[in-house]
Amino acid sequence: MYDGSINTGGGLLLKSRDMAKIGQLMLNDGKYNGKQIVSEEWITESTDNYIVPKSFPMGSGYGYQWWRGETNINGRTIKTYFAQGLGGQFIFIVPSLKITAIFTSQLKDNPLGEFRPQVMMTEYILPALLPPAPLYEVITLDQSVLQDYVGEYEYKRWNIKASVTRKDKKIFILPSDLEKTELFPISETAFRGNLKGFGGIEVDFSKNDNDKIDHMTVRIGFSPLNFDKIK
Repeated sequence: MYDGSINTGGGLLLKSRDMAKIGQLMLNDGKYNGKQIVSEEWITESTDNYIVPKSFPMGSGYGYQWWRGETNINGRTIKTYFAQGLGGQFIFIVPSLKITAIFTSQLKDNPLGEFRPQVMMTEYILPALLPPAPLYEVITLDQSVLQDYVGEYEYKRWNIKASVTRKDKKIFILPSDLEKTELFPISETAFRGNLKGFGGIEVDFSKNDNDKIDHMTVRIGFSPLNFDKIK
């Protein structure tokens, strides 16, 4: 900045090792190399959940500059908090597994690209640290049930549109600017799929008071995207 201060919103220019030091500081309740740098109370306070983000849902909640998220892996709920920098830089802290993970990347002009580090965490890194579990059991749904989910959906905050289509006993999702992906039912309203270039996604449909499908939640990594059915 012109006054000599640092542009912390996009000008820190940290090395991966420096980012890892911050992650370890957070993971160790404010200690680094045995020295208390930041109070444990501040670590707890700054990573608490104060708001549920609507305009920029990179996680399931937000503290003091730290996003919060959780996912279910192999039947176990895993909670994390993370810092996200410009263009796809991340510091993930997972207290229950005692790990911190660093991502540096360039993801500008890449559809939904900033979700990819989250998916790498939930699809590859975290499962590798946990005992294996059986794969989801795919069930068969009647074509009339699948037809209820067919339609156009919109995530209005970001103007992201997605189409859900059906062919015989198969159902597909086509998010904006991405390839069509088959969804596999694991219950009447819950589906799983694999977006090319991302990895696994979870899709859940919900009904209104008139028993009509009016909502779809797509979870990518630690982040749920809530779509309204528009037609």
